Amino acid sequence: MMTSRRRSALKLRIAPVMIVVLVLLLAACGRGASSESEGQGAGAGNAPIVIGVTGPLTGDNAEYGKQWRKGFDLALDEINGAGGVRGRPLEYVFEDTQSDPKQTPAVAQKFVADSKIAAVIGDFSSPA
Repeated sequence: MMTSRRRSALKLRIAPVMIVVLVLLLAACGRGASSESEGQGAGAGNAPIVIGVTGPLTGDNAEYGKQWRKGFDLALDEINGAGGVRGRPLEYVFEDTQSDPKQTPAVAQKFVADSKIAAVIGDFSSPA
């Protein structure tokens, strides 16, 4: 049986892996752009790529959520320290779902309504 400490360590390792996968997907999506479209919107060239992240910061799973968030902080520091994604820094918006299935849809709708959010990485807990 897995101890609480091992589960926390495992979840802390999963977040950076998910960020790296997301970065690779975002980079692959941008490869098909023509040189004309790359020249347009020069201000957008350095704009951050924003990711929505959900997890429990309060409630029964708050300790896991804090480790989840810490994993994202570490991954983004590493990615941005290496130059970001195609020269653009990554940022994230973290929303507390409390691991509550009643909270999660509102957070998802908030992310969908925000045009700055390019992708969402959702809760790691089954209830949410």
